[in-house]
Amino acid sequence: MKKFNGAIEATAIIEGFNQAWTIAVEEYHQTTIVLAGRPVRLRVVGTLLNEKLLAVWQHLTLGADTNQTADLEILLWDHSLMSRTEDTRINLPDSLGASVEISTNNRYVLSRQQGLTTLLDRDKSRLIGYLCANKALSFRAQARPLEQLLRLWHRDLGINVIHAAMVAKNNQGVLLAGPSGAGKSTSALACLTAGFTYLGDDQVGLEVSNNQTYLGHSLYNSILLNQDSLDKFPDLIGYAMIDRDQKESKNLIILSQIPQSLTIKSTLIRVIILPRMSQESVTYLCPAKQSQALMQMLPNCLTLYPSWHRHDFNTLAALIKDIPAYWLNLGGNPVDVPECIHEAILKS
Repeated sequence: MKKFNGAIEATAIIEGFNQAWTIAVEEYHQTTIVLAGRPVRLRVVGTLLNEKLLAVWQHLTLGADTNQTADLEILLWDHSLMSRTEDTRINLPDSLGASVEISTNNRYVLSRQQGLTTLLDRDKSRLIGYLCANKALSFRAQARPLEQLLRLWHRDLGINVIHAAMVAKNNQGVLLAGPSGAGKSTSALACLTAGFTYLGDDQVGLEVSNNQTYLGHSLYNSILLNQDSLDKFPDLIGYAMIDRDQKESKNLIILSQIPQSLTIKSTLIRVIILPRMSQESVTYLCPAKQSQALMQMLPNCLTLYPSWHRHDFNTLAALIKDIPAYWLNLGGNPVDVPECIHEAILKS
């Protein structure tokens, strides 16, 4: 990561937010959501930007007005609103390219990604930033807003955001882990359509409690799917944002827009499922050894951070030691997946 001062950029972005609020107070929105079981205050200037954020955080929303002290404050604005005035003398950080920089004292982290420029103040537990003028949010930015800095905030709490999917049946959590393309998102979506509750398809917060139990936290209620995977769920194609211009690598489904889809904030992890593609026509389970689960998960679950710590390894190793794991050998039809995963829950 590059190094920078931080305090200057933080002051400029705060000034930008205050000016945006003054210019477009009628487009100011405040909501409290829950991330990792902690209240987070979301303050947004820009109605359209607010709607896009709340679409993927609807299941995490507490409401507009709560008296809870927030563990994190998020302040964002749509910079196109600044066109309403000529009096904008703020020297904001440039928004060119995609990068992450950390200040020399490690207090501030600046992210430029997919049209959003955001800064995390780790001392004040504040995330501030803006959507660049004349920039449309990519499918990924809509599906997982602020993902880089929120992953860092989670880690500061002692919670790893791991590369995995998660669903639950009767509050019994199922962690689906493995490399990209193994079938995690397809399996999670198959379970959702069969009445399971959903926590995530690619990023899940992993929290360890003192009594050898493991809690999975939802970050977003969105799914990114390639066209081949989406075609396996014809009833959902009408809800998908399709990449018709092929500017995006995947199509986007936001579950809050699908009637009767079930999502939850957090639940205990009871079983680990390791999907893998099979040449057989049927989908079936078989037990995975701890060593196999470790080899499958270590190089894949911890890829969301630029570096790994000993604590990260220890947490994942403890999870694999304490929670039973099964291979899910995926045949051609995802309709068999929910029954197999329910079988794994019953066995655990």
